Amino acid sequence: DDVARWQAAWRWVHIPGWSGLSGSPGLPGSLVLHSVAMSVGLPPLIASKLVSSTYAAMSLAGLFVFAWAVFRHRGFAVVCVAFWTPFWIDILSSGGTMTEMPVTGAFLAGAGALIAGLRLAPQPKRTARLVIAALTFAAATYIHLSAWIALTGILLFSLPVFLRELHGSWVT
Repeated sequence: DDVARWQAAWRWVHIPGWSGLSGSPGLPGSLVLHSVAMSVGLPPLIASKLVSSTYAAMSLAGLFVFAWAVFRHRGFAVVCVAFWTPFWIDILSSGGTMTEMPVTGAFLAGAGALIAGLRLAPQPKRTARLVIAALTFAAATYIHLSAWIALTGILLFSLPVFLRELHGSWVT
């Protein structure tokens, strides 16, 4: 999967267009990120490592947002990320791109924004956080096809919360 994704991105750098997008495995988000990194003049393997590092950072940022929303404490969110960070060393030193990492980061950030938004009374900040949640969920589904399946579960699990909130019984 990683090799096919890398080859599709390299091919798309040389022959851009919709035909390159249709021949790639999964959705085009990962292909576009790799292609942009390859087209800025870096050697293709270094560009791929740059994207892999960015993917790991996206996942850690998503974990921070989620932990901050759940525990309502930035310091504890930093501790969560600090404990999780050592697990990414082997991923950063590997050759694979692991498109599941930014999907996980986007889901965590989206769930954190959703939780934070539902805790607020209706106001512009609440709307902004709910829009951020929707955009991060959309970004996850643009990067990897399996995200649609996971997003369905997340939204179905959140449905009772939405229904309670609509009836005004949501208490923080």
